[in-house]
Amino acid sequence: MGVNGYTKIVNDGLVFFIDSYNNKSYLSGDTVVNDLISNDIQGTLNNGVGFDGKNFIFDGVDDWISTNFNYNTITNITLSQWYKFVGNTDSRLMYLGVSSINGMGFYIYNGITGGVDGNKLSILFGGRNFNSLNSLYTLSNGWYNLALTYTTNTLSLYVNGVLYGSRIYAPLTAPSYPLEMFGGSVNETLGEGNLFKMYNRALSAEEILQNYNATKYRYK
Repeated sequence: MGVNGYTKIVNDGLVFFIDSYNNKSYLSGDTVVNDLISNDIQGTLNNGVGFDGKNFIFDGVDDWISTNFNYNTITNITLSQWYKFVGNTDSRLMYLGVSSINGMGFYIYNGITGGVDGNKLSILFGGRNFNSLNSLYTLSNGWYNLALTYTTNTLSLYVNGVLYGSRIYAPLTAPSYPLEMFGGSVNETLGEGNLFKMYNRALSAEEILQNYNATKYRYK
C-alpha cells in the first residue's frame, strides 16, 4: 500500500516517512512531526528546530529530531534523506541505533576526527567508519540526496541517485535506540533536512535513482 500523493517515489517496503512539505506530517509551529506510514509513530523537534515553510533547519548547537520509531534488525534496510550542507563539525544526520555498538547512518567528519581533510560525508556502521573506495565524499555548500542500503553483508552509499561506493560488513545486532535526525545527545548538525525515509529492504540502484528524480525539483 502506497502513501497518498506519492506515486512517483518507491512505496514498496516503506516503513517510515517524514515530509515537512506535507501538513499531514508537519504543521508550522508544532514541536511534533508525524510519520506518514503509521499513526503510532511520531517525532519530536527538540530545542527549537526551525522551519522555513519547506524544510527543517538545525543550528548545529542543540537542535535535533527524536522519534519513537524502533527497528529490530539491520539486515535488509534503506535509509534516505535530503540534506543541505552549509559547513559542519563532526556531526550525525539520519541515524538508527547506537553509533559505537550497533548503529547505522550518515555522519559528517570535520577534518580532524577520522584523519581526513575538509568536510566529508561518511557512514558509521556499528562503530566502524565507512570509507568508500579509500576516499570519503567531499561536501560543498548545497543540497544532497543521500541513501544508504544494507543487504547480504553489503553496505552501499548513494549520493544524488548515483552509487558512490560499497563495503562488505557482517550484520549488526538489533539496534537498541530509536531513529534520530541531525544529532541526539551528541553530534548535533548544522544545516537543513527533509524527506526522511526508511525501507525494510535494500532498494536497487534503479529505485534509488527513481526517488532522487522524483524529488530533486524541490532542491534546485
